[in-house]
Amino acid sequence: MSTFVLVHGAYHGGWCWTRVSGRLRAEGHDVHTPTLTGLGERIHLKDFDVRLDTHIVDVANLIEWEDLRDIILVGHSYGGCVITGVAEQAAERIARLVYVDGIVPEDGQSVVDVRGGADKPVFDAAMARGPKKFGDAVPAADLFGVSDPTDIAWMHERLTAHPRQTLIDKIRLPRRRAAQLPRLYILCGKSSPISGRAQFDKLRNDPAWELKTIDARHDAMVTEPETLSAALLEIAEAHP
Repeated sequence: MSTFVLVHGAYHGGWCWTRVSGRLRAEGHDVHTPTLTGLGERIHLKDFDVRLDTHIVDVANLIEWEDLRDIILVGHSYGGCVITGVAEQAAERIARLVYVDGIVPEDGQSVVDVRGGADKPVFDAAMARGPKKFGDAVPAADLFGVSDPTDIAWMHERLTAHPRQTLIDKIRLPRRRAAQLPRLYILCGKSSPISGRAQFDKLRNDPAWELKTIDARHDAMVTEPETLSAALLEIAEAHP
């Protein structure tokens, strides 16, 4: 049995992993899907001073309080930045880092630094199409590669505004502990308005990384949960 901690991306919450977590648990694995402060069911905390460090501590505290060890720590999209910071604090409890179309920051970088400005027109258009939640704009679900009308409706009920400061805070990695752990990057290979392909290509020639491509869109946990679950189960089987 493996222990998975699945960290969601921006605007999402632990809810987005429902279709994956059930499949992993059905195979006997222990699965945790924390929601980061100010998002999802923790939207009531959005007016606090939520920083990138807040989200890192959210996950690090879960690991410590639940006394989790030998973790497969998974970060989707923005969640990749979070798990990198968690590794800096709790590397001894982590067996493997898995980035699903994720942000992989270097010391001193923010999410905005990593993504650059290339996605801004696409992002702005998605914000204009998206629903208003609690007075705040939320991106349309198709930004994440979701096209099924039922899935879009389900997501629009659950997506929430994301604490802006977390995207511009620069991560501090003085010990670079994430780089000392086994790391796998999973590229969601189907076309989506936002994608991890640039990050994947940057890592392609780095022997420290294991790379894998799956036939899925950016929000694979929603659009292709069977495919993503199978990839995660392969990791558990290869590294019990």
